[in-house]
Amino acid sequence: MHELVECQQFFTEKTQPFILFMTIESLILLSVQSHLHRNEVIGFLSGFKIKNRSNKDIVIIHEAHPCVAAVFDEEGQNNVDYSKNVEMEPESASKKVEMIKAQGQTLLGWYHSHPKFEVNPSHIDVVNHNMY
Repeated sequence: MHELVECQQFFTEKTQPFILFMTIESLILLSVQSHLHRNEVIGFLSGFKIKNRSNKDIVIIHEAHPCVAAVFDEEGQNNVDYSKNVEMEPESASKKVEMIKAQGQTLLGWYHSHPKFEVNPSHIDVVNHNMY
């Protein structure tokens, strides 16, 4: 099992560097996908980045794109505990990225669920997050 990283609160006067919006359709898809599966689910988030009149970045998550979970570990073995681990199947991920670009959207990030344990990210989650 992956070791989880405890999240920390930051007490500062700084605000986040962008304003975030998410369509109701993408929220519903995330909720339905995660509630239909007993194991972790994974996918991409796409949409648009724009600037408002004050030159502040606005991020609009327009769509969620569920991806196929990889069924083998790094050694090619099918011994992954899918209730506590999920990675994207590379071919599925590649097709989703191509589709996002073809729709004229930007790949904004990725998501996955933790259906059977706390929401703190694992070390692997942190590494994956830093790629986006």
